Amino acid sequence: MTAIQYGIYIVDDESGEVLGLADHSQEQFHADDLPGVEWVLERISEAQGDRTALTARKAAIIANLDRQIKAAESREAFMIQRFGPDLEAYAKAETEGKKQRYTDTAFGRLRFTKSPGSIRIDDPQKALVFCSLLFPDAVKTTQSVLVSALKGQEAELPADAFTVTPPRDTFKIETGVK
Repeated sequence: MTAIQYGIYIVDDESGEVLGLADHSQEQFHADDLPGVEWVLERISEAQGDRTALTARKAAIIANLDRQIKAAESREAFMIQRFGPDLEAYAKAETEGKKQRYTDTAFGRLRFTKSPGSIRIDDPQKALVFCSLLFPDAVKTTQSVLVSALKGQEAELPADAFTVTPPRDTFKIETGVK
């Protein structure tokens, strides 16, 4: 730690912490009269003003960074929307016939993953009536449909009561940057 004189203060030049007053040869200062009290209050007021200004500056910097983040997210979304199909086709060609389902480049990994598929109930009442008759194990006593009990029955589910998403490969773009 190196202490330096800054105006009337002795300051730690690394942390900026005020260590004391510069002139220690005089008697220790006390705020025991109006001029002394006003001097102390003025310094407190200056410190509070500095804190308020720094808080406002911090908020402005954060707002600027938030705008920059949104712009970067927009650029990322555009690049993925515009070039995603090209990257997927490239990855498919690179991984075709190989056990490995990804390809690495200097700037990231193009990877295929398995998605288990899902069943979504679009009309709970119709789904409940249907499952009560044909798949009673899929009906909870609370009178709702237990979707997990319908696995393997996707072909028999009526389209107006269920949306069946078949298993499929999904495509991921990974740059290693979060």
